[in-house]
Amino acid sequence: MNSYDEYQRFIRYRTGYHSFFLVVLLLLVNHFVTGVKDFQWAEDGSVELLFIILIPGTFMNIVSTWQGAYFNRKEKPLRSNLVVLAMGVMYVWLALYSGSISDRGLVIDGKLTLAASQLMLGLTWISIPITYIVRKLWDKRIAD
Repeated sequence: MNSYDEYQRFIRYRTGYHSFFLVVLLLLVNHFVTGVKDFQWAEDGSVELLFIILIPGTFMNIVSTWQGAYFNRKEKPLRSNLVVLAMGVMYVWLALYSGSISDRGLVIDGKLTLAASQLMLGLTWISIPITYIVRKLWDKRIAD
């Protein structure tokens, strides 16, 4: 059984809808840029698609966390934030120190590489605890 309340389900639905719309819009823009203008901005199509999906994913994580709909009511936010932060730090570490940057780099010949998408994925995970902490500090400031 799902332990999200009605408000959380609504926020998750709404941010999911907006994220899906953003994915479609970014795919259309990417199709125009890569197809019509013949401009390749990533090393291959899979890296392009990964970046296109990570942007709305990050948006959805930040908005859901800010509005209190990312964690369900029975979940311990501190424990979950630590797990998500560890995952984000792991991806950032993999992107920066696994040898892919020293061997290849984040950008080669003006094109984003797979290491850049790993960095973006790490930042996506790290955005959740950062947003949660900022929201708690914001609420505390407003309450004072």
